Amino acid sequence: MTSLLGASHPMIWKFIEAIQKQRTLTELKVTKSTAGQPSLPAKKKYVKKADKIKSIVEYPRHDLIDSYLVGLAGNRE
Repeated sequence: MTSLLGASHPMIWKFIEAIQKQRTLTELKVTKSTAGQPSLPAKKKYVKKADKIKSIVEYPRHDLIDSYLVGLAGNRE
């Protein structure tokens, strides 16, 4: 490639290689997902946050709309 371009830019080539690797990994994830293979399990902290949001939405206290919105936005009780 150096003779083709007349100059050597190793940083650009490393960047291109990194993009190609990332593309390959992304295509692999899409293929696995399309085939029905389960993805990696979610981290524990994200599962807890999702459960907390779900409980806030499922059981809203309409008399306390301010605390409902704050809890939903801040993911607090």
